[in-house]
Amino acid sequence: MSLLVALGGAGGRTEPGGTPRASATPGAAPAHAGFDDAGYWGYADRLQRRLDGTWDRRRGAYRTEGGGCESMLNALMLLTHSAAAEAGHAGPARRDERARRIARLLVTPPAFVVRPPARPGPGSQVHVPGWSNALDSVHGTQHEVFDAEIVDGLVAAWRARRALALPASTARLIERRIHATAESSFWRWPSVRLNQINWYALMYAADAEVTRRPQALATPFRRQLARFVTGVTPARGEAGNLGPGLASTTSRIARPTRR
Repeated sequence: MSLLVALGGAGGRTEPGGTPRASATPGAAPAHAGFDDAGYWGYADRLQRRLDGTWDRRRGAYRTEGGGCESMLNALMLLTHSAAAEAGHAGPARRDERARRIARLLVTPPAFVVRPPARPGPGSQVHVPGWSNALDSVHGTQHEVFDAEIVDGLVAAWRARRALALPASTARLIERRIHATAESSFWRWPSVRLNQINWYALMYAADAEVTRRPQALATPFRRQLARFVTGVTPARGEAGNLGPGLASTTSRIARPTRR
């Protein structure tokens, strides 16, 4: 994922350096200010300065307002730090030492779950192996979105492993943890949960990249996508797999199920 996608932003064209271009249409409303790469790095650096106060040096992680350390929040920060390293960025958004510490925590229990928790969090979708949103507690919550977003950050770190000087042991654990989770019954075809094929795409793509096996994405996701498209066909007055406004989530396959 590029930094442009990771940080998000308004649309619109820009001049080099992140300066918004004026609209070329006379009388048209001004275009939303957009950023080029330099503009996004500047924005990332400004945000990083504001977030630096949440870094807990002892725990090696970013804290939330409540004082806890969430896995997904730290994975998103890992994504930014890793993208900065891979791009050779020299601003505040680059924090190689923090990235190394976060990456290690994310592939180590309790963030990475290797045993079913005795007291799972409310609404937790318990699965082993997989990730918990509690970076430093055995009582966290599990969900597909946590796995997918955490894996996204870990893949970014793995991709930038040389620039980050990521220990080889951490890089190997990233590969093994992602592959073991993608191959588990919770994620492996024909599993489907909450009609969210995007999470499956992220997991399969991550597995394909770190194992260098393109078929890990092509074969299972082709099946996921074919099943989803087949289910789009309206039936009995319903919109098939699509919800109001043709959204991609409905109750059609909204409950945990395997087919």
